Amino acid sequence: MKRRLKRRPRPAALTDHSLQLQSALAEYDSLRQESMASISNRITVVNFTFGALAVMIAGLLAQSNPTLLSGIVAILFVPQLAKTGLLIWLGEYDRSQRAGRWIRDLELRINALVDNKSMSWESTLMSKGTHMSYPYASTVLLLLGAGWASLVVGFSIMYSNLAVNDPQWLNWGALAAVLVIIGAEVWFALYFRSKWISVRTHYSARNLHRWANGE
Repeated sequence: MKRRLKRRPRPAALTDHSLQLQSALAEYDSLRQESMASISNRITVVNFTFGALAVMIAGLLAQSNPTLLSGIVAILFVPQLAKTGLLIWLGEYDRSQRAGRWIRDLELRINALVDNKSMSWESTLMSKGTHMSYPYASTVLLLLGAGWASLVVGFSIMYSNLAVNDPQWLNWGALAAVLVIIGAEVWFALYFRSKWISVRTHYSARNLHRWANGE
């Protein structure tokens, strides 16, 4: 008699519910990695920018007889490096906020699929508004302060070089240049602040609630 071969039981087909859960968990992990990469990039940008600013300012101060070109570099180039670093930092901040918003949505979706509240870290932070702001404000002030310090160094170098000739228009020209530079710095500070607030409010709990309701 021929033996009947026992058929191995086929694996149970995955249900739509489990597929949705696996897909959501995979996306959650990907977004977590993106959020962590954005935080790491922000730290790298700040470290590199501040390090470059510190080296440049130290080099300007170390000169025994700084030239007029050194003053021009301190006024026109060094502060722009600080602004560029801040804009790159703001882009990474926007990226992390965007990832955090989608992580929050995924947490709600995963909790609905598993019928509990096991994942609520990002949701709690956004709903209670407990995201810290002072580390970001201190970073902005650090880089802007380095740029402003370079402006002071640059003006002192240029004034000391131009004062040798003792022209009559020196004081008025220096005053006009100071007013123009201060106006430009105030404009950038206000511009950066508006962009920063726009990013924060765009992903705020209030807007998330409006999006969830389809408004």
